[in-house]
Amino acid sequence: MHSDMGKKLVANFAQRVAPKGGTDEVRPDLYLADYEKTGRASAKLLVAWAPAMEPPSVEALDNWVLAQWQGNFRSEMATVRTFPKEHVSTVIVSQFLPVRRIEDTTAMLKVSPVRYMEASTKHVWEVREGEEGKHLVRVQEDNMEELLEERRKSIRGRKGNVPTFASVRSAGNLVVDLGDTVKFYVQGLLKEGKVLEVKGEEVTVAAGAKKHRVTVAAVVDVVTKDPTTVTDQKERVRAYWEKILGKEYVDKWLGQA
Repeated sequence: MHSDMGKKLVANFAQRVAPKGGTDEVRPDLYLADYEKTGRASAKLLVAWAPAMEPPSVEALDNWVLAQWQGNFRSEMATVRTFPKEHVSTVIVSQFLPVRRIEDTTAMLKVSPVRYMEASTKHVWEVREGEEGKHLVRVQEDNMEELLEERRKSIRGRKGNVPTFASVRSAGNLVVDLGDTVKFYVQGLLKEGKVLEVKGEEVTVAAGAKKHRVTVAAVVDVVTKDPTTVTDQKERVRAYWEKILGKEYVDKWLGQA
C-alpha cells in the first residue's frame, strides 16, 4: 500500500518537472553553441540544430532547456528568435530562484546586512528589490555561468565548427543607439522603453517611471530607431562613399545631380 503510494507520488512529481509533452519530445540534435550573461541569474543562449532538421518550435526549445539543466533553468519564451539560414536560435534563460516574503526574515539568523540563514535547512536567503518591493531570494549553490560553461566546453570537445555569437552576426547583439525604443529583458520580465545612454556593452533604458541598466545582450528587439540616429547613419555612409568615389558620382548615383 505504502509502496504504491510512493510510486504514485514519484510519478506525479516527474510529470510536473518533465518538459511539456514528456521527455521524449526533447530534440536530440539541439545543442548549446554559445552564451552571454544578461544579468546575475540570466543568460542569452545560442542554440544550434542539425542542418538537415527543421527549425525548432518555441515549445521544443523550452523542452530542451528544461531537460538540459533538470529544471534549474527556465526559458523566457517571448525572447526566442530563430535564424533558419544559420540553423540557430537565441533564447534568454533565467535560473530558477525560490522566493519568499521579506517578513520571513524574523525567523532567520542574520549573517550579513542583506543575507539571512534558515536554521532548519541551512539555506541562505538574500534580500532583493523587485517590482513589488523587497523580497527574499534563495542563494543558489550552483553558479549559472559554471553550468553553462561546462555544457559549452563539452560540446566544443565533440563537435567541429560550432557557431558562436561572433561568427553568426545576425544572431548577435543588436545595434542599439541613444533614443531608440527597444524591448529588453530585466528581472524576469520583457519590457519596452527608450534608450537613455549607451556605454560599452551596457545600456540604460527608461520604461515608465523607472530606469534600468542592462547589457546589450538583454535587448531583444529594436522597435524603432531614433530619427536623428538614422539621419546620422545615412550621412556617415554618404561621407564614406564620397571619400572613395567622389561627391559628383555619389550625387549622380542618388539621383541628386
